[in-house]
Amino acid sequence: MDNTHELDTDFNKFFHSSSCPMWIVDPATLNFLDVNSAAVSQYGFSREEFLERRLEDIRVHGALFHEKNIIDIVQSRNQNTFSDVGSSLHQNKNGDTFYMHVCAQTIEYKGGKASLGLLITDNSRALSEIKNNELNEIIKKHKEQLENILSSVDEVIWSRRAHDLKLVYINNASIDIYGYTPEELLGGEEVLHTLVHPDDKERLQQEIKRVIATGIGNIEYRVYHKDGTLKYIDTHASKYTTAEGEVMINGRAVDVTLLRQTEEELRKKTEEVATILESIQDGFFALDENWNFTYVNKEFEKIYQQNRKEFVGVNYWEMFPKAKNQKFYSEYNKVVKKQKNVYFEEYAHSLNKW
Repeated sequence: MDNTHELDTDFNKFFHSSSCPMWIVDPATLNFLDVNSAAVSQYGFSREEFLERRLEDIRVHGALFHEKNIIDIVQSRNQNTFSDVGSSLHQNKNGDTFYMHVCAQTIEYKGGKASLGLLITDNSRALSEIKNNELNEIIKKHKEQLENILSSVDEVIWSRRAHDLKLVYINNASIDIYGYTPEELLGGEEVLHTLVHPDDKERLQQEIKRVIATGIGNIEYRVYHKDGTLKYIDTHASKYTTAEGEVMINGRAVDVTLLRQTEEELRKKTEEVATILESIQDGFFALDENWNFTYVNKEFEKIYQQNRKEFVGVNYWEMFPKAKNQKFYSEYNKVVKKQKNVYFEEYAHSLNKW
């Protein structure tokens, strides 16, 4: 059947001569009422075969790509302007698939309403956008995974621009160590610099310059937590250049406050013990697991009439070789093996005394 007389003459010429595939669809049934030669060429169906099919027969269901509801638009009775339906996946007579960008408009056809469709080949752009979306989704997931990992570690992980030292990233561990959230530290004001102990600021600045110059650095310094407590921070940093050529400094910071406090308490206890040992009137010495002297008090020095420097680090049995054949050897080994105190008397050849 020739339907050309149902269209305006000028539009009829445009419709059938257009290099863009075009079709006219019945909004109620979604049956094709007419197609142009470009549509026949694009889809591989003859005009007669087209007229035996519905709009849904050329679309791949469940594979829509940024497509508005084409059925709603086609069946709209008030659509008097072109509507950009978007890209969707279509298939030809052989089952080959490709993306087409569709625009639609309601027109008068055979005394009733019909939907005119204008199609533009969109395969390259659509596939490129799909690939970009897939890559962006992969990047997004990787970023989320990395953020989850960095947020779960106890160490502060941070990144700064080298040219202005602007902090561009810091993980959630900053809350425990500094008392500030990443959002607070990444604000306009450089908060972290204000937390550094005044006596350590110059050392820190020098170490930053060294990292920029040599590429790597390490420093321990003190900062004030948000609650006012003083913390010792051990920081390792390294320099790297991004693909865009920007020089960055990445680093990790560890709270070593407890370690330093323990060391200080141990130092004080050691001083207290040393004071006691130095004040007693008996000679006292200590050996390590290899029988080397680790400590002698001043009374021991007096007894042997030697400076303690001559003892510390020296093996006991090398210092007193004859002692190996006396009670000293058997009794000292009993202490080590049985972990018990022993009391004995023996003659000291080196002193010519009991």
